[in-house]
Amino acid sequence: ISTLPMPKNMVAFTSHGGCMIVDESGSIEEAVEGALYSFRFPKACKVPTCIFVHKDRVEEFADELVGKVKKQKVGDVLDEDTEIAEVSEKYWEELVEPFLRVAKSDGETLVGGDINQPSVIKGNFYLSLWMEPHFPIYCIEEFEDVREKIEKINKAGKNLGGKILDLSVYSDGQFFEELEKLRREGSLRVYTLHKNSPTTSFDPKTAHEGIILREYLAEPNFVQK
Repeated sequence: ISTLPMPKNMVAFTSHGGCMIVDESGSIEEAVEGALYSFRFPKACKVPTCIFVHKDRVEEFADELVGKVKKQKVGDVLDEDTEIAEVSEKYWEELVEPFLRVAKSDGETLVGGDINQPSVIKGNFYLSLWMEPHFPIYCIEEFEDVREKIEKINKAGKNLGGKILDLSVYSDGQFFEELEKLRREGSLRVYTLHKNSPTTSFDPKTAHEGIILREYLAEPNFVQK
């Protein structure tokens, strides 16, 4: 499974235990690229289930992300130019629709919202924070006082059985260091912080994407190919 010849532009469909914070001091361009990269294969599975963006930058971030998402190519899993792989109705109904339905109930859909459409939703999210999207669904939530979102992240981590696995922070050094201090004190319950970079890392041997791809997306001779 770990050596299946996946297209290098493949999306990672297993996705849990990550969040993003974009402070007013952060680069919107870097944050948007980080969000997009977080759903690309091959790498680890920890994509952001929610993206918290400072209220003074949230419209800029949302507009930039929507523009990028609209340009992504959705297509066949074996097409090397594919950025978002089309999935079967079974995959969508069993794995994606539950997350999408909950997220849409808590926000406004800015783009997408239907089968095989990467989606951007802006709102105030709860249950979806500890669910798995299994497809590119970007949930944007604005903040003014980051402490309120830290409380929400801690609650989501508790429901996941301990902590959010990774938190990606787009900000200047001072804001990042403040969050890192809270993490070390135990007031921010995440395992790791990533400064101005995605929560994921390159790992060509991550197996569980392969298991899902083989079951739901492969044509009969995909493994042989």
